[in-house]
Amino acid sequence: MAPLPNSDFPISRFLTWAPFRLDALGLITLLGADEVARAIGSLTRNALTDYLPLFGAFKVASNQIASVEPGFALYNLTDGIWVTELAPWFTRWLHTNLEYDYNVLHWIVRATPRDTPTRAWVSMLMGFVVNFGLIALSGVQADWYGVANACSMLIQVISRATITASYRAEIDTRAQNFHKKRIKPDKTADDLDALSGKKLLIVHPDGRLAVCHVPGGLIPSMLDIKQPRPVWDAASLTKIVPALATKSRREPYLRHWKQFKLLVLRALAWLSFGVQLVAIGQATLLTQMCTVAVMTIASVGAIFNIGVQKREEVGVWLLVNQCRAGAQGRTATYVMLEPTKAEEDYMRDRGLLPDKRNAPWYVKWDAAKAQWMKGKSQAGLADLIAEAETQDQKELLHLWPENATLLDLSRPDVAGKASVLTKDSKA
Repeated sequence: MAPLPNSDFPISRFLTWAPFRLDALGLITLLGADEVARAIGSLTRNALTDYLPLFGAFKVASNQIASVEPGFALYNLTDGIWVTELAPWFTRWLHTNLEYDYNVLHWIVRATPRDTPTRAWVSMLMGFVVNFGLIALSGVQADWYGVANACSMLIQVISRATITASYRAEIDTRAQNFHKKRIKPDKTADDLDALSGKKLLIVHPDGRLAVCHVPGGLIPSMLDIKQPRPVWDAASLTKIVPALATKSRREPYLRHWKQFKLLVLRALAWLSFGVQLVAIGQATLLTQMCTVAVMTIASVGAIFNIGVQKREEVGVWLLVNQCRAGAQGRTATYVMLEPTKAEEDYMRDRGLLPDKRNAPWYVKWDAAKAQWMKGKSQAGLADLIAEAETQDQKELLHLWPENATLLDLSRPDVAGKASVLTKDSKA
């Protein structure tokens, strides 16, 4: 049977329609690549863009969404630890979600894992319609380069979704392990230490601050903990490959299995990106315009969190809630942590507090601490709990009553009662 001529396809006239030229190749490789990679790497689910093609696909293929970002610092006042290498997902979450100059983060591990919400199915359906719509559009034009371009984008979407799901699964595993320790009837000393609260101060590269009281067992989720790389050599492959082929024997080589899956997915992402580089330049102008339009809309949605309904959800177990610190100013934010003498010494060692020779500053510091404690007693913990709008805010107050005013005091109904906490607090 002879192949159908191009003229038999419904809108094949667009094969020669080219009133202007479009550098689609440059757009898909350069435009917004860093911002998109940061949004993807934060692991926040987006009901609009999770299954749509985005700019900068090579950032996923090269695993730049999981590279360490410099400039952050985490100070564990309770244990006297200072860390500058934070988990890649957490630094990107802070970049995209930290709203205020002075913030309070509240980490919660659910009692049960979250079910797949309706918006996730809507996102999958939208991705199916858009991706296969681009394939169909190219097909009815007899634009086979356009078909190759659309298929390559579909592979990129599948690879990206699977890779980010793998990273979320790692966080879910840590959060689930914490939950198991929390519900154990007979807790060991290590379990009790993992459940005990730690005072943390997180400094963003641009100077923004976040304070939080976090159980010690959740701190590893914030840190870039280096795992030993699996060894791939001829001797090990003879044992590993048969084991990976059988699910029941896979456990001893779980790290190999995870790395192998990621390598395959990244290789597919690179291959599809290479195909797109060739195909999009040869596709019709209509295909190029539709491709760029879809990728632009999806990328803008990802960068500006359009479609993110619950940015605090990370995986199915962990919630990272955020509110503005009621006391604004760097010194006032330090006071909110209520550091002990030993913790103050640690903060001086790290350059967070000035040297003791700066006596006038410490007069203000002592006054700020006294004002903070006075404000706590006058605000009234029970009343604040009663007026808290959300269950998470109430839980925050119940967990750490000694830091009741970590509640968002910018709300009018609470600010009146607790205005003493923010009065003259800027420093």
